[in-house]
Order: sequence, then structure tokens, then C-alpha cells
Amino acid sequence: MAVVAEAMVGLPLRAQLPFTVIQPRRLDELRVFRLLFFGNLHQDMTDFVLHELGVAPFESYEIDHEARFFTDRTLLDETLALYELSELSREIIDSGERETLLQLCASLPDRNPDLGHRYDRIVNRIARQLERYDCCVEAFELYQRSSSTPARERSARLLRKMELRETSIEICQEVLRAPWDEAEYEFAVKFSRRILGKDHRFQSTLPSVESRVQTDELVLYPEKDCNVESLVCGWAEEQGFSAYYVENSLFPGLFGLAFWDIIFAPVRGAFFNPFQRGPSDLFQPTFVDARAESIAERYAFIQDRENLASTVMKHYRSKHGLANRFVHWEALSEDLLDLAMFCIPVQHLTFVFERMMSDFRNNLSGFPDLILFRDDTYQLVEVKGPGDRLQVNQQRWFRY
Repeated sequence: MAVVAEAMVGLPLRAQLPFTVIQPRRLDELRVFRLLFFGNLHQDMTDFVLHELGVAPFESYEIDHEARFFTDRTLLDETLALYELSELSREIIDSGERETLLQLCASLPDRNPDLGHRYDRIVNRIARQLERYDCCVEAFELYQRSSSTPARERSARLLRKMELRETSIEICQEVLRAPWDEAEYEFAVKFSRRILGKDHRFQSTLPSVESRVQTDELVLYPEKDCNVESLVCGWAEEQGFSAYYVENSLFPGLFGLAFWDIIFAPVRGAFFNPFQRGPSDLFQPTFVDARAESIAERYAFIQDRENLASTVMKHYRSKHGLANRFVHWEALSEDLLDLAMFCIPVQHLTFVFERMMSDFRNNLSGFPDLILFRDDTYQLVEVKGPGDRLQVNQQRWFRY
């Protein structure tokens, strides 16, 4: 053994192992191929393996072979550059190197509208860190390069901090004229009021967005470790309710099941690889525009409760387990769906679906924690423990 050990000294590790080592090469090229195939770098070859094993099955939608996620090499290269920029900015922010971050700002590329949302996320992240460094001017200038929330909100706050109140109000008025989303609009209303109330040179004519939330206080003592939502669920069942902890799973799930075939309809450019949980334009205004006729027909069809129930349950049974961005299968049962469709008026569901569809990016969360059923009625309940407060998106749902 000593002779063998001596003979192995100086040999590469690979030569010393009793099995073959395979090392992938040309990883840069593989990264490009991944981006071309998936349209992102979040997915990788694992999806192929899981799909073949049946662990993560996807819907069998029609792939548009004539459409491409990337229309030219320039767009591909710019996308790769933004991925690298995103990784680099995170590393610099995590390192706490202020000067290095300022140097990065000076080398940022121009904004390509085709990659606008990706670019804006990076710019907003860097600008927010500059705020923390108290680099107000540099942060403000960076926010001006972004066309996504919360750039205008942060700009208005920075201007107020720099005692430029009139300019801050101008940004708020710009938001009120053409808000990017509900959250931005509500910020502009409240922030303007805050400034206007302290400065009599301005007169507020802004609408109210205040809400009143009915609250009930319970004092419950858990017998074992459990979260407050489960504790209240148990209490509600003792009072004769059928109680479910659903949070953000029920209403998006009902929508995903009621509109399943429309979500996965063969719209040009919507599907370009077999591992998508939804169409590529899901979070774009074009999603509704490209399917307007089908969506209107489905809304009309499901106004009949029996039509709604049959559509939802047909998709629940035939599509169970398939990937859908709206449907979290482990949170949905037939009993829950049956109760929801029996107790929740179709008009209420329509209102919720329409609001979700107006802004999927922001309106798929913020739903109350619990739903309680008794007889043919339902209640939505948000549970807060001591010291908890309603989040902004939860407040918007309560107002709605």
C-alpha cells in the first residue's frame, strides 16, 4: 500500500479516483443556449430531467416555431449583458463598497425599451442603495432612467428630502395623470396631501383613498406551537364555520382554472419552449388585448354558476398537477372549490378576476388569510398577531 500511495503522489486528483470524472466545457456557450431556449437564465437542464420523471409536468400547449424570444443577436447580447450587470450590482451592494457602486453607475448602458423592465429593476436596485448611502443627487438621477415603479415614488421622496417640495409635487401630479399601477397612484395621493397640508401655497384637490376595515379582537391560547392563522381557523370551526387557510391561493387558483384554456391558448409568440407555466406576455398589457374576445366570452359564460362550476372542476380534474402560474395545487381541494363556487356570488368572483387581470404583477397577492363558510355565505378574514399591520397591497384589496 505504501508503494501504491507513493506512486500516486503528484498525479492529478482525477487520475487518483476510482471513477470517471466528466467536466462540462464551454459553459459560456451553454449559457447562451439556455437563454435562447428558455428566454431566461432562471431555468436550466433540470427542467428536462424533472419533466421526464413526471415530477414537474407542464401543459401540452402549441409552440409557435415561427416566433422567437430574441429577434436578433443584438437583443441577445444586451440581455446577457443585463444579466451580468444584475449579478455584478448585487455583489457590489452586498460588499458595501460605495465608491465602486458609484463607478458602476457611470458605466451603465442606455435603456433599451425591449428590455425595459429588466433594466429598470437593476437601476431601481442600485438607486435605492445609493439612497441608503445618502447619495441623494446620484440616486435621483438614476431613478430618472427608470420607467418602472417605484422610481417616481422614490424620486418624489428624495426631492422632498432635499427640500424641493414643488418639484416633488410635480412628480406626484405626473403620477396622478398617468399612474403605472395602483400602488403608485395611492402613494401620489397620500404624499401630496402630506406636503400640501404643510404648505398653504398649494391647495389639495386630490381624491380620497382612505379605507375602513372592520376589526374583531380575539384572545386565543395555543396548546402547541402553531401560527396565528391556524389558531383562528380552529376557533372558527368551533363556531360552526368551515374554515380554510388560503391566503393567495384560492382566488388566483379559481381564475387559473376558470380561464385555463385561454391562458394556454395558441397566441402568436406566447409559447416558445415546452417548460412554461404561462404565456410569455402574461404580465404585459398585450395579454388581455390578444385574448379579449375569448376572455369576454368566458366572463359571459361563467355568469351562470353551473357553467363556472363545470369549467373549474373539469380543469381541476383533467389538468391536476400541471404547471400553471395561478394554480397552487397543494392548497386547493375539491371540497374547498365546491364551497367557494356555492357560497361566493359569481359577481364577486368576476370583480376579483377583473382586478387581478388589470395588473397581474401586483394583484395576485394581498388576499386575506382565511375564508370562512357557513350555510351559503362566506367571510374573508385577515389575521394579524400583536404588532402586525396590514400591508399596502392588503389595504388595496380591502378598499376594493
